[in-house]
Amino acid sequence: MAERHSWAANQDERTGIVQADDARLALGALITPGTTPVAARTGLRPAPGNPGLVSTSSPTPDGRVTVAAFQHIMRSRGTGPYIQTLDAPKMLDILATAPADPANPRHDLVIAQQSDTAYRDPTTAFVVRHVVGIPAVRPNDPPVDGSPDYVVLARIRIAPRANAITAEMIDDLRPDWTVALGGVLPIRDLTERIELTQCAFPGLTIYRRDRKWLEAWDGESWRVVGTVSTANPADITDPYVDQLIFNSRDRTLYRWAGEWIPVAGDAHGKGLVHARRRAQGATIASVITAETPIYQHSVPVQPSRVYRISARVPVIASEAGTTTRVRIKAGTAYITESGETVCPTAGNAVGVSASTVYVTDPSQALLALTVSVERVAGRGALTVTVDREFPLEILVEDLGGIPELVER
Repeated sequence: MAERHSWAANQDERTGIVQADDARLALGALITPGTTPVAARTGLRPAPGNPGLVSTSSPTPDGRVTVAAFQHIMRSRGTGPYIQTLDAPKMLDILATAPADPANPRHDLVIAQQSDTAYRDPTTAFVVRHVVGIPAVRPNDPPVDGSPDYVVLARIRIAPRANAITAEMIDDLRPDWTVALGGVLPIRDLTERIELTQCAFPGLTIYRRDRKWLEAWDGESWRVVGTVSTANPADITDPYVDQLIFNSRDRTLYRWAGEWIPVAGDAHGKGLVHARRRAQGATIASVITAETPIYQHSVPVQPSRVYRISARVPVIASEAGTTTRVRIKAGTAYITESGETVCPTAGNAVGVSASTVYVTDPSQALLALTVSVERVAGRGALTVTVDREFPLEILVEDLGGIPELVER
C-alpha cells in the first residue's frame, strides 16, 4: 500500500488500524533520514560512554567479552525501523561456548539481531549474541543463521589454543551513529562524510570527529561552519568566498578569495587583501643576467582605492659581491624597485625588499602583479631560495580610499 495509516488516527476499538509497521514508520519520522524520504538513517544512538562496544574482561582477560549497553535504529524487512535497546551490559562467554581450536584460528562475530514473526521467523525478539566461526588456516567470518535483520558489533579473532580474549583480538565493527531529525550527526571522518552525501538534505549538520568541527550540507557541498583552526587549509574541501580559518601552523587568520590569504584588516575593510608567504621550499627561480619573474598573480582590487604593495625576496649569489635588485610591475608598468643590494658572501641568503603605494584606476577590478629579480652587477648566478629565516613575502594591503590617504 502507498498511503499508510497516520499516527495516531482514531482506531476501531475492536480491531484497530495502526499496524506495527505503521508505528515504526511514525517513530522513524523522528530520525535523521536515510536514502529515501520515508527511510530513517540506521545506526547507534550517541550516548555517554561507548555504546555497543565489545570489550574484554577487566582487570584480567579471560574467555569472556562484555557488550556495552546501547540503543540502535535498525531497518526492517518491511517498512519503518526497529528501535532496539540493550539496557545493561551483557557478558558473552566466548571460549566456554566454543573453545579455541588446537590447530587453526577462527573468526567469531558478536551481532545484534532482530527476529519478527510477521516475516515468518519462529519468534519475535531482539538479541545480542555470539556467532561461532569455522577454524581454518585462513578463516573467514561465519554465516549468520536466522533473521537477516542484524548488524555486526565486533569480530573476535580466536588464535589456536587461546585461553583468553585480549583487546588485540577484537575488531570494532559497530555501525555509524544516527540522531533525531534536526540533530547534529557525529561522523568519523571524510570517508563517512562521502558515504553520507547520498542521504544529505540542505541544512543537515555533522560533527567531524576527526577534525573537531561542524559542517553543513547546502544542497551542493559540505561547508565548514564558522571559523575553525587547522594546520592544513586543504582540510577545507569546499571553501566559500570570505570564509575564515585560523592556521595553527603559522598562527595566522586566513580568508578565502580563490586562495587562502592572511587577514589583517579592520572594520572599514582595510588590511591585507593578498599575501604569499613561503617559509620553506626549494629554489623558486635562477637568475643569470636577465630580469626574471618570480611571482605573478591577478589580485582582485577595488577601483579608486589605495594599496600598499611590497615584496621581500631571499636572494642567494654564487659569488660574493654580486649586486641584485627586486622590481614590481602592475600590468606592464614598473611601479617600484628596490635599491641595489650587494650579496656580501657566496651561498648565503640576503633579503631584498621593495615597497610602494599604488592607486587603482576608477574602473580597475584586477591588479596584474609581477615581482621579478635582476642581476645588476657582478658575475655570480642568483637564486631565489626560501627558508625559515628568509621567507618569500608578497603583500598587497588595502589602505582605504584616496581621501584617507590625503588626510594621512
